[in-house]
Amino acid sequence: VADDDAFERFFQENPWGVSSYSGLSEAQKNLILNYGMLDNAYLIETLANYNSGAALQRGSALRRTTSLSPFDSIDYDSGNQLPNNKWWEPYKNSGLYL
Repeated sequence: VADDDAFERFFQENPWGVSSYSGLSEAQKNLILNYGMLDNAYLIETLANYNSGAALQRGSALRRTTSLSPFDSIDYDSGNQLPNNKWWEPYKNSGLYL
């Protein structure tokens, strides 16, 4: 997990142009925080085992490298940056996840 010094360096220069935690979107926070986490990490003795629901499959799985999900990168747009045309007009007031 990143320490305070790592975050200080990150906020000095990052691809998002964000200079503080409060400037991050929810999707960006998910990307940063979930990247360093493992859910249900395997013990070294059971690293390659997999439970298919019906039975334990020994030696048939690999450990996930991170808790990061592709859905963590989906951001909510309030509608103010959507194109001005009839297809996007219904979402100008309600916003949507993109």
